[in-house]
Amino acid sequence: MDTGDVVLKNVAPARLAMLSATATSYDDPTSITENLSPLYPRLMELMDRRGVAMTGAPIAYYTPEPAGPGDETIRCHAAFPIGPATVGSDAGFEVVELPGIEHAATALHQGSMSEAFRTGQKLADWVDENGYVMVEPGMAREVYLDCPPGEFDKWVTEMQVPVRKI
Repeated sequence: MDTGDVVLKNVAPARLAMLSATATSYDDPTSITENLSPLYPRLMELMDRRGVAMTGAPIAYYTPEPAGPGDETIRCHAAFPIGPATVGSDAGFEVVELPGIEHAATALHQGSMSEAFRTGQKLADWVDENGYVMVEPGMAREVYLDCPPGEFDKWVTEMQVPVRKI
């Protein structure tokens, strides 16, 4: 369920430790969950081995990776902010700079991510009703603000969609 209004805000860039996997489509939450979920514990283990501390909430973001016309394959990225930490090239994970978002339509989602499409629809409606369009590829970033292990109905996630005024 969503927990309030859509807020338009600036999202700062972030330096991230990241692992990635492939999913069939942004519209296939089962494939996303099956491919994204195992990445976080693995990434935490690798960061711990290298003494790299997370400096913020976990993030998921998605990029299109089609193999050809009509293919909706995406890359799912599981990430933790790490600030200026020194990371060797043999860390077992990527270090990337996630660009900021000048204008992000954001909304809080509370509960299982299997129901996040409802908050996504709320964001899409707000974008349409307020004279904005989603910036391609139009996939939300997810910032996991509170994720009690095994209590998916209590999760709190900020969904962030890049937009521009029409």
